[in-house]
Amino acid sequence: MIAEAALLVLIVTLVSLIARRGAFPGRVLIIGNSPLARQLVAEFNAHRLPWQRVPDVVDDSSEAGARAGETAAPPLARLGPAIAQFRPDRIVVAVADRRGRLPMRELLDATVDGVMVEDGVDCYERLTGKIAIEALTPSGVIASPAFRKNHFDLAFSHALSVAASSW
Repeated sequence: MIAEAALLVLIVTLVSLIARRGAFPGRVLIIGNSPLARQLVAEFNAHRLPWQRVPDVVDDSSEAGARAGETAAPPLARLGPAIAQFRPDRIVVAVADRRGRLPMRELLDATVDGVMVEDGVDCYERLTGKIAIEALTPSGVIASPAFRKNHFDLAFSHALSVAASSW
């Protein structure tokens, strides 16, 4: 009885660790043909289990490119039909230059339908534990929560300053 309970706890722990690491991405649609998009395809393929699919790719150029190295990918202009065709659980945006190019309406519709839309840099960091420095943008650095201090940090630093100055 105790051995069965220990085995169950071990299995649940392993599954939660694997799921947290991103090994169960479900159906993934990667938008872009940037170096980051290619790295993401490689990472998803490296961490996928035998029954999981290779991520689908939507090419962000005007011409169709390669779908994860297999077949032709639809262009970004056909994102809506691509979402309907692939039915992803997650969309990863790894477009190098987004300004005025992303079909926000289709991404918003997908979000409303329950599809998780994620930034490519954040996804890469979650999968690998590394930061894709070559894909960082100034807006990504400016908006990063790593530079924001929470109230506890501010209060602690203030209390430390007051204590040091009164000593």
